[in-house]
Amino acid sequence: MVELKKGSIEYANVLPQLIYDSASSVLDFIFNGKSNALTFLKRAAKESEGQFSVNRHHFACLDGNPVGCVSLWHTELPASFHTATYTCLERFLHPDLLQHVIRVNPSLLSTFAPPKDFQLCFGHFCVKEEFRGENIGSKLLAHVTRKGNQLLKQELALDVEVSNEAALQVYERWGFVVKSEKTLEPINQTFYRMTKSL
Repeated sequence: MVELKKGSIEYANVLPQLIYDSASSVLDFIFNGKSNALTFLKRAAKESEGQFSVNRHHFACLDGNPVGCVSLWHTELPASFHTATYTCLERFLHPDLLQHVIRVNPSLLSTFAPPKDFQLCFGHFCVKEEFRGENIGSKLLAHVTRKGNQLLKQELALDVEVSNEAALQVYERWGFVVKSEKTLEPINQTFYRMTKSL
């Protein structure tokens, strides 16, 4: 039976690979390769706050073991969330890599728009490959929907690579529709922004 749980430190060792698998090409671009990305994610996951903190994720667990995750973004996130994210980057990245992340940030912001006041945006959405096709992703999406309703949001939003046909089929089945399309020019990768009314 699948249980949905809020992130806690016991899941910090599993989270980095899940985050990486959710957007490997983008993370390779941001951190100049897989090794740098995973090294950073392993450190950041153990922090108490921030975009990559285990505490900011929700997990689908089978027999107590996390097999999938998702993270939520909205406009009411506390200032500590943003401060902790920047602090992690400063603490855990070599100065040259930090400068690279700062340089590529405008490209990321122009491709992945922040959520609007009425939206709940979700990302880092991943199910371990060996557990796909068992409705675990659907349970995570149902959890996201409940959170959106609790926060009195009018719409859910996500970004997905246009070539990820399996994910697109799942999102369309859940009632998401394509609202816009943007290309992350440095790696020539195109993404849909999809939304669903609540």
